[in-house]
Amino acid sequence: MPDDLAGWRDRALLVIGHNTLARRAELVAVNVEDVIWLNNGAATVALRPTKTELEARIEVRYQSPPAAAVVRTWLERSGLRTGALLTRIQRNGVAQIGGSGQGRRLSDGMVNRCIKAAVGRLAEA
Repeated sequence: MPDDLAGWRDRALLVIGHNTLARRAELVAVNVEDVIWLNNGAATVALRPTKTELEARIEVRYQSPPAAAVVRTWLERSGLRTGALLTRIQRNGVAQIGGSGQGRRLSDGMVNRCIKAAVGRLAEA
């Protein structure tokens, strides 16, 4: 993955998806506030019910210390403080953040593109 903001966002997307086994809709619904940092360097992520499972409860999933470190780096580099955890990136390489520190949420279609691009990079390596 490239060492730019989009690369770190995609890393965060991949490690959260891998550690939580979340679906696309669950991934894009995660907010910065849904990540709880633990003392051992790990974290938990609260996954919200999707519109197809409105009766479901919020599920809390564990993030290993290496995965949590990736998410922490993404947050530090992006400047996100609240709102959507996985945001769109502007053409100039900056996360789309409003005045309150909230980012513009990725769509589930964008999640597909990010994953396909990451797999493509692996195939080239």
